[in-house]
Amino acid sequence: MKYLGFLFLLFLMGCVPEVDSSLKLHELVLFSNGQDLNKRLLYFYGGPQDVTLGQEQVQLEEPSPNAAEGFSVENALLANGEPNLSRQIDRISPPPTRVQRIPLTTEVQLEVGARVAEVIYFDGLKWFTLVGEAEPGFVTRLVPKERINGLVGAGSLTREEAQMLMRVLEPRGALAVTVVPNPAVSPRKVDGVEEYLQTALYVQLTLPTDIAAYTPPAEDLIWEELASGNQAVGVDKPEYVFISNETQFLNVWNKAYGSQLSVPALPDINFDKETLLAVFMGQKNSGGYGITIQDVSNEQTDIYVNMKFNEPAPGTMTTQALSSPWVILRVLRGDVNAAWFRDPASSELFAVARR
Repeated sequence: MKYLGFLFLLFLMGCVPEVDSSLKLHELVLFSNGQDLNKRLLYFYGGPQDVTLGQEQVQLEEPSPNAAEGFSVENALLANGEPNLSRQIDRISPPPTRVQRIPLTTEVQLEVGARVAEVIYFDGLKWFTLVGEAEPGFVTRLVPKERINGLVGAGSLTREEAQMLMRVLEPRGALAVTVVPNPAVSPRKVDGVEEYLQTALYVQLTLPTDIAAYTPPAEDLIWEELASGNQAVGVDKPEYVFISNETQFLNVWNKAYGSQLSVPALPDINFDKETLLAVFMGQKNSGGYGITIQDVSNEQTDIYVNMKFNEPAPGTMTTQALSSPWVILRVLRGDVNAAWFRDPASSELFAVARR
């Protein structure tokens, strides 16, 4: 009987699931000219366990299923109940790069002060690559190249880490991210680590504008309002659309006239010689709203549209029906890459639509 008990104990021990003891550490070192972005963030991947980090004991637990806030990464283990181990660090001085926007163009001015692995630019809507590896003293004016996956592929970031960082940075508006190959920050020491990856980034917030590099528009353009109205469908907030082909034109046309029983025929457009732009104001709770286009000009291969959104003056009698103003512009210019929209009074750029 005692042998049966011993065999039963062995059976139970064999049924206990093995815990994956492999441990991966990914460290994100953030430098910035902003106050709250200078920090070291340590993420743990693997199975729940206790580890020793220097003199600190860290308890690792399964990640929260709804971890999608702040600097939390979707599949990273909880460390002492937190999404990562974090501590503040000093700013890097001098900064490795300086990016300036050139007004009324898509170009930027880049100055490199220390060796960098890559410089990435966010214009408030999309991510772009400015340059790959560059050495100190590199100064150039360049046109950003669009990055389809944003910060994915920057340094040693995983896809989930890149998505977290994009979630944190994008609400801050236009900025530049530099991958720093030699951050002069020693890796954290943990025994039994299968993988240790370190990515150091410098985030430049509030990009200045290089006024001296501005070149006035070379010419005014011939343009017209092809169509306009105030009952677009499916538009909740302002939209700026660069229409580059007939299929896209048909989709925009149906959105503009979607509230009508009979949609007008689609006008003929020569997309090799003409550029179409659509502006949707978004849904409003009453009438009295509208869009005014003052003029259209160009510099090199970019178009600049001076326009403003109109609102009813206080006390004005308006219809109480919902409205959604829109306008479609036809511009006699075919070789266009981007259209910038700006306030005619202040010349402030507030939107861009790209081919």
